Amino acid sequence: MATEQEKQPQGGNAVMQLLRFAGSRRWLAFAGSALAAVNGILTVVPLVLVWFVLRDFVAVAPHFEEATDATLWAWLAFGAAVLGALCYFAGLMLTHTAAFRVAANMRKACLAHVAKVPFGYFDANASGRLRRIIDGCAGQTEDVIAHKMPDFIASITAPVAYLVAMFLFDWVMGLVCLIPVAVSLFAMWWMMGRDVPEGGRYFMQRYQEALNRMSTAATEYVRGIPVVKVFQQTVHSFRAFHAAIVDYRDMATNYVNFC
Repeated sequence: MATEQEKQPQGGNAVMQLLRFAGSRRWLAFAGSALAAVNGILTVVPLVLVWFVLRDFVAVAPHFEEATDATLWAWLAFGAAVLGALCYFAGLMLTHTAAFRVAANMRKACLAHVAKVPFGYFDANASGRLRRIIDGCAGQTEDVIAHKMPDFIASITAPVAYLVAMFLFDWVMGLVCLIPVAVSLFAMWWMMGRDVPEGGRYFMQRYQEALNRMSTAATEYVRGIPVVKVFQQTVHSFRAFHAAIVDYRDMATNYVNFC
């Protein structure tokens, strides 16, 4: 069972609050993220080693048989790629173990709280909404801890390793390679970062709200299917569910057109 401190995390970073629910398995999330960082660095190593292979071939061209070290560099590149994949797999195993404990303890804490609320609370809150919060939202924390956190760490270490490698071998070419990166970052900011009504910041908020409405209405609709079958009704008889679907469709379509 989750401890009282794990049930009621207060203050601090949001991720750290989630990890408090992991209890004694919290360290697995950090270890998995560290392995993901190692994988991010190892993704650059094969490219560097392939550069050594090409360097040796160019140095002895056209007598390629004299490039005796090329085979060694090639095997090292293969080994680095395999080692990076193993590190990433091991990291995901660790973060998943921590994430499952987080989700389980959050569900226990939610059920313990629901058992204490007065019955009038259930009249004011739809059962589909409560089920989505207790089961669905707790399950979504698995994606944050098990996937997003290690991927975020790897997405930071890999570009840093790329920059070091680029400027270490040829700083002029490294500056040239940064041009398309700058262009892509500007394009992503123009699409996702601007404070405009149709921009990505506001869309993500509306997107989550639309998903929540649709999920809540869907749960109520599924529970009412026996009545639907008896009276030969359609989805349009559940106006809230139909309206949630239409709103989600229109909102997502408009955002796609904007992008």
